[in-house]
Amino acid sequence: VGAAQSRCKGEKLCGDAYETFWDLSGNFFAVMSDGMGCGGRAAVDGAMTAGLTSQLIRAGFGYESILRMANTALMAKSNDETLATLDIASINLYTGELEVLKAGAGPSLLLSHGLISRFEESSLPLGILRELTFARTRDRLVDGDLLLLMSDGVSNDGIHWVEELLRDFDVEKGDIQTLADTIVETARRLCQSEKGDDITAIVIKIDRIL
Repeated sequence: VGAAQSRCKGEKLCGDAYETFWDLSGNFFAVMSDGMGCGGRAAVDGAMTAGLTSQLIRAGFGYESILRMANTALMAKSNDETLATLDIASINLYTGELEVLKAGAGPSLLLSHGLISRFEESSLPLGILRELTFARTRDRLVDGDLLLLMSDGVSNDGIHWVEELLRDFDVEKGDIQTLADTIVETARRLCQSEKGDDITAIVIKIDRIL
């Protein structure tokens, strides 16, 4: 796993939060949340959503229950409107089965056998409605695949350049942390707004070890 972040210009805190972890049943998880706006308030919302989701996954709750509890917690936190996206990638390390779940999150990309697939099903972020559902996508990963989760700070100015970076990456010799850093640095350079947006990229490379 390689991960990199960049916060909005002039802010001390990043509104994106993420966690990556394994459970005791051979599954790997990447969880990412993007709090609305920039700065401290967005950082609190993103960190709370990602942290609570990760804890509930570890505790064995189902995804719809997790979404309901995280959404309720966000709505109860403040009388003001607070929004946060939620992005979950679950990988079974024995079978390679992948499930991507999104609530308001931006697109994710999968590079497999030189071809790019986009996971970009539409859904609403947390904090708007009391009843939400995940947009779900399933696939099967194989040796050498690259999965990219990214906040909308990466994709605001289009993602064709990201797809080119993935295609040009040497899966045999390339360093995925360097790839994550490059994606974030390029997104910051391409950003057209003065303040910019929080940017996060998580790159997951699949290697067969047996």
